[in-house]
Amino acid sequence: MAKKKKEGGTNVGNALRWLAKQGKTIAPGILDLAGNLTGLDSLQKLSNAISGDTELSEIDKQILLSEIQKDIDLD
Repeated sequence: MAKKKKEGGTNVGNALRWLAKQGKTIAPGILDLAGNLTGLDSLQKLSNAISGDTELSEIDKQILLSEIQKDIDLD
């Protein structure tokens, strides 16, 4: 099955960049994972990292997890 091309990056990557521009603190580990997305396994690792993060607000976590789900649905 062919993967759809994601022009402009992944949904979650775009959301992380947007949060960072708003002055939100994003753990370096989450940014590292997001920068190396290569498939569903990577998206799941990123989801776990976001869920367990202590610096992101619950609302920000839900936004990011929703964007990950959109990326998974495109895959």
